[in-house]
Amino acid sequence: ARSAFDITFEDGPTQLDLARLCKTLEMETPRFHGDQPVYIGGPVDTTRGFVLHSQDHMRPESVALTHDIGLTSSVNILRDIISGTGPQHSIVSLGYAGWHAGQLEQEMAANVWLNLPASSHLLFGINSDDMWDKAYAMLGVDPAHYVSGAGNA
Repeated sequence: ARSAFDITFEDGPTQLDLARLCKTLEMETPRFHGDQPVYIGGPVDTTRGFVLHSQDHMRPESVALTHDIGLTSSVNILRDIISGTGPQHSIVSLGYAGWHAGQLEQEMAANVWLNLPASSHLLFGINSDDMWDKAYAMLGVDPAHYVSGAGNA
């Protein structure tokens, strides 16, 4: 690939919710979902927002990632969410992670990442506190068996 793009949730939600984000963006006060948490999607361009959402509400600028998961990066999707006309399920994040050409492929070949197919159930159907446990279970992996460094033998 020429480059790769990722929105992560590994650090959990921030202290920011949609109500505070909307105030920062000088948008109207949310009528709906004001308490929805906002996540840090990665270290790059943390002032840029991304919304992963169910495809029951797609805007012209939305991108279909799978048959039931969409991605939108325009403020219009936030307006839809806070007015109650947006997608049934959404995760709002700021920033992203990125890789230069070939970098992610090299990391995948070196088994740096565990991966599984995108799942709307995993993204939207599970409490965020339980998401990692469910993902590990889907892979048949016990994270206690992994270490962050290499040993010397």
